[in-house]
Amino acid sequence: TLPGFHPRVHHLTSLFSVETEGENQNNQELQQLQLQLQVQEALTYKWTTLPRIYVGGITKTLTPNTRVRLDPDQSHYVSKVMRLGGKNTRRNMIRLFDGFSGEWVAEVVHVEPDVTRKRRRGETAVICCEVKEKLCSQSPETGPWIIFTPIKKPRVKQMLEKCVELGAGKFILAKSHRTEPGNTRDCIELAEKYKTHIIEATEQCERTNLPDYTTMMSSSENDKDVEEVHEILKRWENDFCENDDPRHLLICRERAADSAAPVLRRLQEISSSNIAFLIGPEGGWSAEEEALFDNYSKSSNFIHCASLGSTVLRAETAAIAAATSHALFNDM
Repeated sequence: TLPGFHPRVHHLTSLFSVETEGENQNNQELQQLQLQLQVQEALTYKWTTLPRIYVGGITKTLTPNTRVRLDPDQSHYVSKVMRLGGKNTRRNMIRLFDGFSGEWVAEVVHVEPDVTRKRRRGETAVICCEVKEKLCSQSPETGPWIIFTPIKKPRVKQMLEKCVELGAGKFILAKSHRTEPGNTRDCIELAEKYKTHIIEATEQCERTNLPDYTTMMSSSENDKDVEEVHEILKRWENDFCENDDPRHLLICRERAADSAAPVLRRLQEISSSNIAFLIGPEGGWSAEEEALFDNYSKSSNFIHCASLGSTVLRAETAAIAAATSHALFNDM
């Protein structure tokens, strides 16, 4: 017997161990039983070993018995890296999620060559999957926003990856006095690449919701520009604090012991998961920005200053530390 499996699975497993009696055994029934066994295995403890693919950009919603055609990169990963989809492969199950309808187990039902794309070692394959059963429902989005000033390209990737794993809900660019123009240009031009990094991190960390990456606070504005920090502060209360669950802005500051309480204490005082963190640039905030933060933190009930510790952190480290603090506070 297999520990942890449903009794139905024990019954199905025993069927495979019995010798078939000539022509009386129906091959189609055996294939159906094999599929049921694979689905049941996916719905118990073995589902965590299945490849996990985000298909939000391919299909609108996932429902039972619908077919999903993976894109060439996803198909290459499933067929060449994970070795699924072959005729002699018994376990052809994967997990799919779209960011809206939870996570589902699906079967690889069709593989065909993609003659439009060539790789170094031959043709790529196109994978078609059929959705079978739901593994888990969609999780509510409770992660913090990370509003950060653009930094160097390698550090952006590290920051995005780790903050996604820690539950960040959205990434927004902001421009400060000490922001390098080249870094801003890279963060705008490489937006699609950074979104790919976010998808890969989401697939790895078992999240069902996909964080957004945007250059502006409002999606209706020009996505080729980045908003100044003082403009974000100016309209924060009007744009994000008028509903029943206002979003609090925590400005992460260094060497500001008088005006910036430790971040965990701030989170406890606010007692809300609806949080945004404002992360400074390489080189820190300017004196004018520091004075601006002091004024807003004294006059607003939704803008606060917070300290991430006594040491000076890199910008990407500060973002990771802020996301970690929020994750720890939510688990308390």
